[in-house]
Amino acid sequence: MILSRGDKVIASSRGASSRLAHLQNAGAKILEIDITAPQVELDQKIWEASGFYGGIDVLVNNAGFFDWNVIEETR
Repeated sequence: MILSRGDKVIASSRGASSRLAHLQNAGAKILEIDITAPQVELDQKIWEASGFYGGIDVLVNNAGFFDWNVIEETR
């Protein structure tokens, strides 16, 4: 895990406090972000995240959806 190597992590999500509590307990900073918010609010979240550690070196978008069906069964 990245945190165990001593790297700094900012984890974000909608409902971050409940979904990401395990990461916060491990030392990550948690930031609640709703990507459907107005741009001005999203810009403020970027500044907030940058302020945690003085900048952002790596950004990983890990959002996604996986369908466990066989491809022929999906709609």
